[in-house]
Amino acid sequence: MHYSNVVEINFVESPGFKKIIEDGYSPVEIIRNITRISPETVFVPGELDAREPS
Repeated sequence: MHYSNVVEINFVESPGFKKIIEDGYSPVEIIRNITRISPETVFVPGELDAREPS
């Protein structure tokens, strides 16, 4: 699979990002928390499959 974009988070250099899993490990919650910590980070709808598992 080819990805258009990749997010790399270095938890040593940016320890505040450790909070992205506070609400669980679902992609939706992680993405929501990333954008709360880093509002300049943009996730394009349709470019990412971040649906809750069925």
